Amino acid sequence: MVTILKMHKILAAFFILILVPTSYIAAEFYDTSDFIEHCKSTIGLSVDSSKSIIEALGLTSLQTENDGIILIQQVNMLLSNRFCLLHHLDGNIVDATWK
Repeated sequence: MVTILKMHKILAAFFILILVPTSYIAAEFYDTSDFIEHCKSTIGLSVDSSKSIIEALGLTSLQTENDGIILIQQVNMLLSNRFCLLHHLDGNIVDATWK
């Protein structure tokens, strides 16, 4: 009976210490592809409609400058934050790069 109780504790510790953090990291890697697709999807749209899409997705627009760049940030819990630069010209997004 004691060995079964010890085995349950070991399995619980394994689940808490290994599987939970691994699932968070896997979710953030999966989220990377979504973030890149959201950046790409703004190409060709107007700046105003791009901003509304960014706000609807819960992403943070860090700065809008007159030099033609909008900096977008995705905050992550475990991995480093992601950034996307939307380059605009004449009110339309013409290019998107990400880090």
